[in-house]
Amino acid sequence: ADTIDALLLLGHWNNDGDGCDSASPVPTIYQELAAIPECAPVQSKLRYFMGHKHCNMVTETDVGFMVGAQGMSDRDECGGAYGIPVVDTTEGRFKVYYFPLAQGKN
Repeated sequence: ADTIDALLLLGHWNNDGDGCDSASPVPTIYQELAAIPECAPVQSKLRYFMGHKHCNMVTETDVGFMVGAQGMSDRDECGGAYGIPVVDTTEGRFKVYYFPLAQGKN
């Protein structure tokens, strides 16, 4: 565990519905992994990225990130964001930089 800087869970579904059962959204799977005793040594390094909803935003501070827009518009909230997330684990920290390239209107 000492040699792991970050453990990233990548998935599509941000919530159930539209073909995803209630046990399969990425935040749910993250919570289940975090509760497994064998995952305790890396739990503080576990983060997740998800999509489905067409938004790019932090969903859970320092832990959960949505990168689902990539130009697609979500009429309710995001308006067609397009940007590039970059993960940085230098100097023992975890940081996500987000470089917005375009933002549509809500």
